[in-house]
Amino acid sequence: MITKSEFNQIQQQIVSAWHCGNFPEAFAAIDRVLKNGNAEMKGTCLFYRAMIQESRGDWESVRQDCLKGMKYAKPGFLRYQLEQMMGTYYEQQRIPEEAIKWYRRALVTCDEGDQFSGHKSLVSFIRLSGQELSQTDERLVAKVTSKAWRVLGVPGNPDLSNLPATIGKLSEHFSKLVTTITEDN
Repeated sequence: MITKSEFNQIQQQIVSAWHCGNFPEAFAAIDRVLKNGNAEMKGTCLFYRAMIQESRGDWESVRQDCLKGMKYAKPGFLRYQLEQMMGTYYEQQRIPEEAIKWYRRALVTCDEGDQFSGHKSLVSFIRLSGQELSQTDERLVAKVTSKAWRVLGVPGNPDLSNLPATIGKLSEHFSKLVTTITEDN
């Protein structure tokens, strides 16, 4: 069994190898975890592998790894990421109805999960769904928007009467946060 400390080192190895374009090294590290890691570690590594496959344009492998990863992922941020990526897969395949279903699942996971922002799924869901939302979807989007607003530390209060514009502000705020963080490093 892989210890938490070993897993942290393996994660660094995966990310480093991936960013250097050494896919065999990244996949070997992932396979090690899939053989000897616990469920959470396996789910995380399947998500890493899906991200690597996405960067290589291997969309069928993305789909397979996300579905496998969900078998290991508890409700929370990892499950959200896998569901978000499934929405991206279906959107890339030009099957918007399925993409919307997966983005909606990601929003439900975000709503029920710990303190993480679902802004990426919000943007995708609104873009594909358009301005007209069912009452159920509108309530879900409003709840996740409010949560993302708090998590991302956006000043003021979200305007829930204009969800598309408010989600646009969330996305803009997140982009500024990323820019600030990357410029500071």
